[in-house]
Amino acid sequence: MQRASGVMLHISSLPSLYGFGSLGKEAFDFVDFLYESGFKYWQILPLNPTNESGSPFQSYSVFAGNISLLDLIPFLTEEEKKSFLKDSKKFCVENKTSSSFAFCNQIDFEMVYCTKIKYLKNVFERNINKTNLETFKKQHSFWLEDYCLFCVLKDIYSTSYWKFPKGLSNYNKAEILKFKKEHKTEIEFYCFIQYLFFTQWQELKQYANNKNIKIFGDLAFYPAGDSCDVWANRDDFCFDEYDAPKGIAGVPPDYFSKDGQVWGSPVYNVENMKNNGYKFWLNRFKHAKLFFDVVRLDHFRGFEAFWVVKNYKATSAKNGKWVKGLGLEFFETLKNKNIPTFVAEDLGIITKDVKNLIDKLGIAGMKVFQFAFDGNAKNPYFPHNYTENCVAYLGTHDNNTFIGFLENEVSPKTLKEIKNYLGQAEDASNKQVLDMAFSVLLNSRADIVVLTMQDILCLDGNYRMNTPSTINNNWCFRLNYNYNSKELKRFLLNLNISANRT
Repeated sequence: MQRASGVMLHISSLPSLYGFGSLGKEAFDFVDFLYESGFKYWQILPLNPTNESGSPFQSYSVFAGNISLLDLIPFLTEEEKKSFLKDSKKFCVENKTSSSFAFCNQIDFEMVYCTKIKYLKNVFERNINKTNLETFKKQHSFWLEDYCLFCVLKDIYSTSYWKFPKGLSNYNKAEILKFKKEHKTEIEFYCFIQYLFFTQWQELKQYANNKNIKIFGDLAFYPAGDSCDVWANRDDFCFDEYDAPKGIAGVPPDYFSKDGQVWGSPVYNVENMKNNGYKFWLNRFKHAKLFFDVVRLDHFRGFEAFWVVKNYKATSAKNGKWVKGLGLEFFETLKNKNIPTFVAEDLGIITKDVKNLIDKLGIAGMKVFQFAFDGNAKNPYFPHNYTENCVAYLGTHDNNTFIGFLENEVSPKTLKEIKNYLGQAEDASNKQVLDMAFSVLLNSRADIVVLTMQDILCLDGNYRMNTPSTINNNWCFRLNYNYNSKELKRFLLNLNISANRT
């Protein structure tokens, strides 16, 4: 990978008049901001539909686009625009804490989705480009119809897929065909809005690529338990004869949680995936090329072995076991395929076997500066220990902001160690420590350095994107319009130039 730098900010976090970031003008403006600041990467989170808590890592489709991110304005009449602006005022409940650059309002993700669907139905009724839509349907045939059918079933039954009527819940082909015929128009609607999403996304991605900026995305390891992917690809997951999961996914206790994390997804049936030529995962990697130029493989260690919590009703992940994953044999099938460059998210419990897999593949791993200060001088997260083939961060979307980390997550002794490491005096402000951390990270050997927008704006822990193992008040961070100043761009450009990353 070429020496460069990037910024992490999800699409939902962009400024917006409508309470929620979108693929509209503000997204193109942010690309300009990156370009003018000397960055070459824009890192975002998964673009798939989210659940009611807004988590992009718990999606009911790993192939579909998140309609909540669509910019509706180009499709609405003048009267509809006024109405939509009024409706969008209800998307957020304002928090008291707010900086001049950003805020972290509580967002009603379900309301955002339902409101946009309401207006999109009007767009669908008056404006269907049949030629382009039919072409789109053919290109996406391996997932699109099942997904759209699943959405209609959800609209009708408003419940988890296993509570659909018998024949539909277990994907009986005769019952599915009958349902398709009876609900052709509703299914077509969901195809249409996916077409709109992919069209808008490709326009934005092309704009970024034309400015030599690559989109760095995230590929979640598991789909959600209640997802189209599990429902339509049952044999690729582990179920018993009563259609109950044989185990659910998660991770054992680690840095983020003393009880581990329970994700609720059924785990993969590795043997069946091998037998069918890894069809599900091959489709995921090929499809990812439409979204991203570079992909971070979330929970990479799951490809070597994944944690299975035996009791699918468990709330703690302490009691589980490691099960062998797809391994090197799967990655061999990706050779010569048109897929994005990928990076391993190799944080957490990383065994010798996982390291060996990464080494054999020759792919970059991740380094997170916040994890360096554990008393071990040989800690691989110290910038002086970085190798070239890695992507370095002060923190990711799962970490506190760096200011929040300094204020709330380190002892006075560790804070002193951090300042000493960065060559800062004991009475140095957190802002001074942060600025030096930028410089040290950018001047390290790491091929790519990614900074979060929260750290660039020197924001405290009130503005973090996600706190693992919690449900409420995550994924809500959003910029104000005035982030885009000449002074900030000049500061960032000088940092990138001095670190030879432009």
